[in-house]
Amino acid sequence: MTAAVSKRAMGARDLRDKKRGGFGFYAVFFLLYSLFFLIGAVLIYVIFHGENRTFLWGNDGVYQHFSAFHYVCDSLESLLSGTSSSIQPFNYTLGQGSDILTTLNSYDFTDPISWLCALLPLSRLTRYTVMIFIKLWLSGAMFSVYCFVTDRRDRAAVLSGALSYVFSGALVYVFARHPNYVNWAYFLPLLFAGAELYRRKGKKYLLILSVALNIVVSFYTFFINAVLLVIYVVTVSLCNIIRERKKGVFLAELWLDVRTAVLCVLGAMAAAAVLLPTIYAFLHNPRTGELTGYTESALYFEIDGDKAEYYKQLLNSIFMPYTTVDDFTTYIGLLPVALPCVILLFTQRKKGTHLKALFVLFAVMMCVPLAGRVLNGMGYATNRWAYAIPFVCGVIITEVIPMLSEMKFRHKLIAFVIGAAYIAVCLLMSDIEAGTVKDATMIALAVSLVFFLLLSLSGPRVSRVSSLVMVVLCSVFAIAVTFLPGYAAYVETYRTHAEADHVFDDSSSAVGGLSTADNFFRVESKELRTNSNGVNKVNGTDMWWSMMPESTYDYYNTLELGSVHQNCNFRGLDSRSALLELASVRYYTMPEGGAAPAPAGFALNESLSTDEYDVYENENALPIAYTYSKYITRESFDALPAVEKQEALMQAAVLEEPHGRIAQADPEFSSYKVSYNLVGTSGGVTLGDNAISVTRGGASLTFSADIPKDCEIYLRLGGIEIDAYSNALIEARRTVDGADFAASTNVRVSNLSYAWYVPREGAILNLGVGGEGRNTITLTSVNRGEYTFDAIELYAVPLSSYTAQASELGRYTLQNTYVDSTRIEGDIELPEERLLQFSVPYSDGFKAYIDGVETDVFRSDVMYMAITVPEGSHHIEVRYTTPYLLAGVLVSAATVLGLIAYELIRRRVRKSARG
Repeated sequence: MTAAVSKRAMGARDLRDKKRGGFGFYAVFFLLYSLFFLIGAVLIYVIFHGENRTFLWGNDGVYQHFSAFHYVCDSLESLLSGTSSSIQPFNYTLGQGSDILTTLNSYDFTDPISWLCALLPLSRLTRYTVMIFIKLWLSGAMFSVYCFVTDRRDRAAVLSGALSYVFSGALVYVFARHPNYVNWAYFLPLLFAGAELYRRKGKKYLLILSVALNIVVSFYTFFINAVLLVIYVVTVSLCNIIRERKKGVFLAELWLDVRTAVLCVLGAMAAAAVLLPTIYAFLHNPRTGELTGYTESALYFEIDGDKAEYYKQLLNSIFMPYTTVDDFTTYIGLLPVALPCVILLFTQRKKGTHLKALFVLFAVMMCVPLAGRVLNGMGYATNRWAYAIPFVCGVIITEVIPMLSEMKFRHKLIAFVIGAAYIAVCLLMSDIEAGTVKDATMIALAVSLVFFLLLSLSGPRVSRVSSLVMVVLCSVFAIAVTFLPGYAAYVETYRTHAEADHVFDDSSSAVGGLSTADNFFRVESKELRTNSNGVNKVNGTDMWWSMMPESTYDYYNTLELGSVHQNCNFRGLDSRSALLELASVRYYTMPEGGAAPAPAGFALNESLSTDEYDVYENENALPIAYTYSKYITRESFDALPAVEKQEALMQAAVLEEPHGRIAQADPEFSSYKVSYNLVGTSGGVTLGDNAISVTRGGASLTFSADIPKDCEIYLRLGGIEIDAYSNALIEARRTVDGADFAASTNVRVSNLSYAWYVPREGAILNLGVGGEGRNTITLTSVNRGEYTFDAIELYAVPLSSYTAQASELGRYTLQNTYVDSTRIEGDIELPEERLLQFSVPYSDGFKAYIDGVETDVFRSDVMYMAITVPEGSHHIEVRYTTPYLLAGVLVSAATVLGLIAYELIRRRVRKSARG
């Protein structure tokens, strides 16, 4: 009798499992998931709408992610309208010119979801909003795929796990702030699912496809996920080996892991068309290997000299929405229901071994700076990978909920006691994150503990459905506490609709007539809206992208430009006349009626100026290609003081190696130091020997000096460094006594503890031209800081030879010029052999031809590129292709065709074997 009942029960279970694997089961599940997801999504949208906010986060969200989305929309519209037959490989609005594929790979440019959303017949902001919610939805959908692949098919449990993952603090924090970061949140479970599908059933193509897609969408997110995938696979194998303790199991697991690695390599090869160019760009990126975000040790975190503070904050913040730990991006924000579920799993000796191991391992990694560095490409220590913890906890929830009613009471009691102890410890740490967010979180944790204890006393069906309801309520709680004013008020960091409507057109780069359609030139603006040039289709001089040419950074840094704001954020050429000339800048803009002087050689263009902006035109503007008759070596150039380097560039090309046929120059220098007097200090400044202590922001030093006529004035902060704080902004302002004249600029000074550290030998601040006579110069520290320096120097750079030098550079230039994203073409006639320099950043992707014959392209003036052109009349053509793109396409094509051929042959062999 008992055996018969048991067989019937097993048969019924097999039937249920079979039904749970059918199309109808999955269709109903994803419909339910979408409905539950909508509850959270609509709540987020309603909060934003009620607060009149868009989904454009204040800085990166606007000027990087939304700006990059404009490039996607522009590219798609050009393709659909027929104005372009292909995507532009090289774009002059990315800094002074960069490869669009590699520069924007980290910003969804190669993401199919971005391109699909760009097709929608909606405003660009609405398309962008749809895109970020689709990515958030995908995170839970791919989590569910992982659960199904690993035979977790309890509908309520999987829904609970998916929602706890999607609405965890780690994802809610980034999904609109940095949309590209959400890519890793939905590719991680997909990669894990691919690995599990191969381990369990030998099906390989999900893993190959997920690796390839992750690389195509974003190399950066793939790098993090790849490391996490290795950790996952090795952990699962080790758990199996330890459980079985057999040599055969060890060898089988090892061989399985090797084959899994081979499949990942095949996936990478299938994506080589994107991978190889991106790796090239990554290796030529100035941020590679930069040990910024410094901590005292690779093994422990330290905050302001306190070795315990980070860990107290970490313990306190695990379940708190929108709560980070110092500046290490440690957002976890587990839903309160995760607390009892995680503890309950650890009370089960033989259940979820690899999940326990992963949870412990990730918890340890969260405590070690080295883990953050490794997972950030050996850059600064950051815990952006923290989304892996909500993922593991989400799977734990799916594991615990189905067996909740079957657990022993003592296990439930243990979970309750440990959970209560955790809450008590957090409450005792009243000095950390005190306030409404903490209070609300502690109440939610207590309610979840009591609820699960009571819930476990009910039957299986009631416990599963009630758990899902609890997860939904916790999701609503997390969203409300994160965004609502009065709690974390995260919504207030996003742009209002009024701000969003003018975020790019409220910029002088939007002035009509500055967009270059038929003629190449650049524009520099006094008021800077970083990366707005690309949206307005203007060739500018600023850049703020994670991937940029190393030579660009080298150029800006060796000239000690104060406009290097971060190691990935260059805010123009600081209005320096010589550098604007060499960059082919024709127009300079500033708000109308501003007291700041225009650079030397720029005159007001009334026809282009508007009621809001004044436009100045360079009377000595150089085209995209001009010539030098002489050069100096890079070694000689590097030995010069920074101010003299600028003068040298106007007289001779700077070449990395000696040139056998062009004469070497002996540059002449006219710049000199101007004496000044310290007038006084204000606001809490202590001035010592080569040191300045600023106890509160806004404190300043005031100097007085006699400024000569017709000179550009530079204030040089030699060897400037900051201690005690990671970074601070310094502003410099020059005014003329008794006259309406003001010139100002700023520089950010940082040290190794700053994630975007800029190493400097000095910083030169351009205080404009003109304003001769007695001047007052004010140096203000916007933030607190302890500064050391070698010298504070005031320089005058006479402009008497500037016009003649600019004229000499423009004597022989490229004529009949045609410029597009793949080539520069024109004619030139020279009386002698000269160096033809292009005001375009050097790249291995350029090839040059003189009268159809290829010639060498080499780096010139640190950042730009040049060729040697012989005497006579010549036709010049420079062509661009993305470095390693062709090789990558060939590898991708060969891999895909090889996989198809392998599958066809395998199927034919199997068919023949069957007879």
